[in-house]
Amino acid sequence: KLRDPKYVDAIENFFGVEGLLERGTPFCERKSHKANAEYPLVVRNETRARLVELNQLDLKLYHEITDCLEDGKYEGIPKWDGGRFRIDSYNWTEAQMEKQKA
Repeated sequence: KLRDPKYVDAIENFFGVEGLLERGTPFCERKSHKANAEYPLVVRNETRARLVELNQLDLKLYHEITDCLEDGKYEGIPKWDGGRFRIDSYNWTEAQMEKQKA
């Protein structure tokens, strides 16, 4: 679905971001490749199992977003609303911005 510009637009709007398909070069890419070669990551089975579980949640979200849509019609995907995910949580950044205003 990432080949469909309408889908990409809808997902960017849902998460409130732009540039989903932009590919750049990370600032420290060479250093990180060298470090990975010198100190390979050892992943415990418990960690791998947790990553599989989290990936399944990602896939579930993807299917919830896309399965109910007709091909090429993504208007049903809601736009970003920061309050949607706020559940009486403390936002440190927002608090600092308010503090600077005072």
